[in-house]
Order: sequence, then C-alpha cells, then structure tokens
Amino acid sequence: MPVDARKATVSLNSAQMRPAPDGRVALIIAPRDPGYANWVSTGPIYIGPAFSLASSLVSPALRGRTLAIISVLCNFIGAGIGPQLVGAVSDILRHLGRTDALPLAISTMGIAALASGLLFFLTRRVVPHGLPSPLE
Repeated sequence: MPVDARKATVSLNSAQMRPAPDGRVALIIAPRDPGYANWVSTGPIYIGPAFSLASSLVSPALRGRTLAIISVLCNFIGAGIGPQLVGAVSDILRHLGRTDALPLAISTMGIAALASGLLFFLTRRVVPHGLPSPLE
C-alpha cells in the first residue's frame, strides 16, 4: 500500500521530536511508519529528481504525457512484476531447501534497487549538462 503523502512525516523539528527518558533522540528513517516516535519517511525519494529530469528533457507539451508514462511503468513494475519476481525467487529458494525462502527473496529485491540507483546515476553521461532550471 502506498504511503499517503499527506500523512507521511518528511521532516521533524525540535518541537516535534520526542526524546527518550535519558534525553537522547533517535530518528527512525523508513519508507513506512513502524509505529514508533520520531519516524521520518523516505517515501518514494526518487520521484522528485526523476520527474524533474524527465520534465526537463521533453517539450512542455509532452511533459504531462511523459510523467504519466513514467508513473504507469513504475506502478507496473513495482506492483505487477515485483511481487511475481519475489514469489518466483522464493519458490526457487524453497526448492533448494531454504526454510527462510520468502524473507531471503524479499531481501534480494534490494539488488534491483541498487541496480536502478546505479542506472539513475549513470544517466549523467547521456543527459546534457546545464539543463535549464524549471524555475527559469
């Protein structure tokens, strides 16, 4: 289930933080609210830079269509292919005799996140430098 952006905490100031009895403050940084005080959401942290980059690479007339395509593809991969892939990896691990097949299969999806981050980083080689700012 996606995080409701209206309810997700993305920053905390000193008045909002709840210290432990000894006065220390621990921040819980996670994509979903774990139910503890001082949670800060990472949420879909990639969306802003990705949408900004895509918007700056197409003409203004195509920006809405481009962002819609990106949204559909992200949801198709994340909500469609992702769970199927986790299930397939889990089945393979179970067949190999692993009793912890599902948690291990879920944790292997971090490889996909690292790969996507690497690809996002490598786009700097093909994206022209000095793109105009959307604010200009």
